[in-house]
Amino acid sequence: MKQLFEENFIGQLDHDWIWVHEQSTAWKVADGVLHLRTLPGTLWGEANNAHNFLLRTVEEMSNGLVSRVTVTSHPRLMGEQAGLIWYLDDDNYIKLVKESLDGSQWIVLAREQDGQPELIDKTRISVESAELQFALLGGVVHGQFRTSPTEDWRTVGECPLLDGANPKIGLFTHGGPQDLERWVELRNFALLNIE
Repeated sequence: MKQLFEENFIGQLDHDWIWVHEQSTAWKVADGVLHLRTLPGTLWGEANNAHNFLLRTVEEMSNGLVSRVTVTSHPRLMGEQAGLIWYLDDDNYIKLVKESLDGSQWIVLAREQDGQPELIDKTRISVESAELQFALLGGVVHGQFRTSPTEDWRTVGECPLLDGANPKIGLFTHGGPQDLERWVELRNFALLNIE
């Protein structure tokens, strides 16, 4: 396994990160954690009114590419979520998130292609922290998670890579309450190649 990049969220963010739809008062870096406020809005379907995607470019979406991060959150509203995204634009992306749906917490793999959203699959969980991982294997994106570093990775689902140029890889949250500040903690972001 080859490590391509690691962000430990200590001090300043690496200069290759870019913000999309930034709201600068709704994020901060402290003590090894990226804190993102879960703002109202969504990418799902036609709305496209979500904020604060932290993204970076990869040179090539090669076989064996992995992105991963640890998410700690307490989502309560329907659709409130945080996690990983492979993003071309607001209508073309794949996401792997810890999300509140129907009163429970789930790890959800979903995608949108040409503005058409699709839920790929989901797995119910009951913990506040989970490590999420995208792995590109044989041209297929595998959404995986684990709730402890000693566990094996569990696959939620898989889907084809997006059509078009290389997506940017990164982190996001959305679907939060309007009048209540709720924050997500993101740790140990890494890009790897497992081949």
